[in-house]
Amino acid sequence: QQLDLVRWALGTLRMRDVGQCKGLRRHPLTRVLCVATVLLLDSVAAVVHAPASDPCLVTTATLQAVIDTTASSGGGFAPLPCGFHATGPLSLHGGVTIASSACVHDMAPTAQQSPFRVTLGACTPEQMHIVHLTGDNVTVSGIVFDCLNLTLDTNRDMAAVHSMGPAQNVLLEGNRFLRINTSSQGFHAVIMSDCVGCTVRSNFVEQSGGDGLNFNAGEYLIVENTVMNVGDGCIALNNAATGIVSHNTLRRCNLGIGAGPAGSASTANASTPFIITANLIEDSDYGVLLGWFGYPGRLGPLNTIVSSNVIRRCRSTAIQNNGAPGLIGGAWIISDNQITHAGFPATQPPRTEGVGPGHGIVAAQLHGVSIRGNQISHGRGDGIVIETVAHSIVSDNIISADGTGPLITGIAVLAGDDVAVTDNTLRGYGTGISVMGASDRVRVRGNAVDAGEGGGVGIHIAASVDRFLASENTVSGAAGQSRCMPVDGAITPIRVVLNNICW
Repeated sequence: QQLDLVRWALGTLRMRDVGQCKGLRRHPLTRVLCVATVLLLDSVAAVVHAPASDPCLVTTATLQAVIDTTASSGGGFAPLPCGFHATGPLSLHGGVTIASSACVHDMAPTAQQSPFRVTLGACTPEQMHIVHLTGDNVTVSGIVFDCLNLTLDTNRDMAAVHSMGPAQNVLLEGNRFLRINTSSQGFHAVIMSDCVGCTVRSNFVEQSGGDGLNFNAGEYLIVENTVMNVGDGCIALNNAATGIVSHNTLRRCNLGIGAGPAGSASTANASTPFIITANLIEDSDYGVLLGWFGYPGRLGPLNTIVSSNVIRRCRSTAIQNNGAPGLIGGAWIISDNQITHAGFPATQPPRTEGVGPGHGIVAAQLHGVSIRGNQISHGRGDGIVIETVAHSIVSDNIISADGTGPLITGIAVLAGDDVAVTDNTLRGYGTGISVMGASDRVRVRGNAVDAGEGGGVGIHIAASVDRFLASENTVSGAAGQSRCMPVDGAITPIRVVLNNICW
């Protein structure tokens, strides 16, 4: 069908009368499209044959006329010419699809040639966008965006593809974003806002100074994209953007996936931002970073799941949620992630200097946290950090330092209320489990701690704790019995220690 459409278009481009369309022995739809294209050619003839004092103006008007005519005919594939076009901002609307697979060429491809493509660039450095999405049910597929000419810093607003919404059922699929400016965080590949039921799939972003893919409010499916060399978030979700972020490959980002703020206290219970699952994130400053980021009256994302991701060689932290002031009710589930070599990036992540702390998972200022089934190894810093968290469980994690950091801690509770640390396996840390800040209702049960051949501390109470339970833990390799479960802080009024083994 696509080849038939191309053959039809090539023939139509040589016609100047709708009567000639009757001679096409094709499907009736082909003849309808033939008539529409002849009328289109008539409508833009004045532009095409005008004095070419500004080729960009001519190109922009021609391409926009193709889109507008397709939209007025009920939408569908707009027959853009194949090849490279420097253009001003194009408005995509009316159910129109622009796709390299449907582009028109003046010759048939041969076996030795690559498939025909549409490549769009900008006319001027001051240009804000190349394609602006302004309606529902539009698609951008297989287009190459060459952003070399977009060089004017516009205070975080420039994007090759831009949509401010409201919109629904938008699809960006299989596009390539090349040579985006990296001089500041004002340059992005995609910015989308207030879009419902919108899919961003299988796109490639080579580099950008700001975010690769940026989403604000709305509901999105963000899958199977490859984003690299990004000065801010490879994927950024803000202002209560919801949906699924899955099976993306993100390398050398300042933030692999960054999100926040999500809303206000009045909307907290209705906030269900997103699921982050099965992504590969490498050599970034943070793998996943969520939080309120200091915006007054705002919250970090609530009711969020981060699961089954592979995160390697992050400089600062693999997974971190900075929560929000006030411990607003919600849930944060972190499960079954594979985290390795935090603090040891293969290359310096964008917009960073020096060595980072290299933590595995950090949860701060949160309410309702579950950290289960993660594997964390070879990190420079602490394995899991709990700070000012109410109602949290840290369970069934395998955490190994392998001797790389003798002063670091496997699981550190800096402050918490109703904290359960159960059934974890830890080895090679200077301290296996430590309560380092004032806490209440802390339960440490069923953990296996190997302090390493050099000896360390098994389970350490280093701060004031109300109501503490330690039971059925096994500690090996500690530097003497006194370092198996030392208590340097006050425990009041209840302390229960039973059935633990130190050897």
